[in-house]
Amino acid sequence: MKYALTAPDSQLSSEQLIVAEYLATPGRGGLTMEEVAAEVNVSARTVHRWRLDPIFAKYVQQRTLSIVGERLPDIVSVVADRAIDGSGKHAELFLKMSGVLKDHHVVQPIPPDERDDASIQASIKELRKELNLEEDF
Repeated sequence: MKYALTAPDSQLSSEQLIVAEYLATPGRGGLTMEEVAAEVNVSARTVHRWRLDPIFAKYVQQRTLSIVGERLPDIVSVVADRAIDGSGKHAELFLKMSGVLKDHHVVQPIPPDERDDASIQASIKELRKELNLEEDF
């Protein structure tokens, strides 16, 4: 595992940085929380206390996003391949990731047609004439 041994403003100890790296890695590198703590010779309780520290938590979050970001092209490729293979869910996810499909829809009302019945009937008659349709009414 690669260790980031410096953090912004050096507010975290090297032990905290090593633990943060494990916590930011998917599956913690296959280690339990106790094993992660043992890697830097602290207790699991100490690691738990570190996780409550806003500076530590923010650093773990930034490292997690960085690690996930490195894998993003692979993830997008897998999603695209599964969508091409016919998976509707993967197609939906791919379209959402691409910004083509949104989770919400904006519905705007159409203003009411203020014409009277006679002018509507005249418009229908004209359209039927343009389409070369016979008069049915």
